[in-house]
Amino acid sequence: MKIRNTKGFTLIELIVVIAVLSIVMGLIVGLVTQSLKFFRDENDQVASQTSLRQVALEFEKNVRKYVITPSEYQVSGNCYIIRPVLADNISYCYDSVNKTVTKNGTVIARGVNTFSATYNTTNHNIALLLRSVPDGYGRVNEVNVNIYIRIGS
Repeated sequence: MKIRNTKGFTLIELIVVIAVLSIVMGLIVGLVTQSLKFFRDENDQVASQTSLRQVALEFEKNVRKYVITPSEYQVSGNCYIIRPVLADNISYCYDSVNKTVTKNGTVIARGVNTFSATYNTTNHNIALLLRSVPDGYGRVNEVNVNIYIRIGS
């Protein structure tokens, strides 16, 4: 008479279960990793957009506040200088090597690929263009603003 113990699992059943669980866990870890990478990339994208917008808003605010005549705006190389009559000059400079924009020597934006502010004497406006460096997916943020100058005497 042979007594058979039917309680428990065989070694093959355990190996199959461990293999299936390993595959499922690998898929879950892969999804979580991709989700975290996507979240980090989107945060970087939003930070880049915010940085460019902040520079554009600050530049526009200073132009609207201080530039009344064309002589109060000057371009010198990669620097755009606002020359208020009763205040110190405000200079926005672009460093193409470090990809930064500075205001009066202080870095206010990083990861900037293009920064230009062209004064159009016919329409009395400054065309401000900011572009970020491409991210890992090749996406580039861009801010393009036309600042119209109220010409006064």
